[in-house]
Amino acid sequence: MTKTEQIELALDHMRGMHNETMFGRLKLNQEKLRAFLVQHIESGQFISISSNHLMLGRADPAFYSNELAASDVLLYVKPSARGRGLGKASVESFLRWASERGAKIITVGQSTGVQLRDFESVAERSGLSRLGSVWGVF
Repeated sequence: MTKTEQIELALDHMRGMHNETMFGRLKLNQEKLRAFLVQHIESGQFISISSNHLMLGRADPAFYSNELAASDVLLYVKPSARGRGLGKASVESFLRWASERGAKIITVGQSTGVQLRDFESVAERSGLSRLGSVWGVF
């Protein structure tokens, strides 16, 4: 898949995710989103994409250290493809990618309010430990 095809498919997934989450209350700026995706892909950060899913992640020096810390940016599986293992496979692929780059801390989170229990199950089955929680007003 070319970079342009990745970006267009990722934009489609991100529009779907945006509409499904609490963030759908915010106006989506597709040009800003496109610029973010171009920068993300060109800087060599993590992307796992298919017609049914998208996961983005990054590994950067922590703001308090020169050592790498990695975190997901987003994980989205189309509603019609949920329950097939795409989320777990994406998380495990991200964990391998981050480890191969030498990340000392790797986190994956969920802050959209969608499929919370399913996400927790994916995280646990991927060997992750609960580190905290996210609270908000929307």
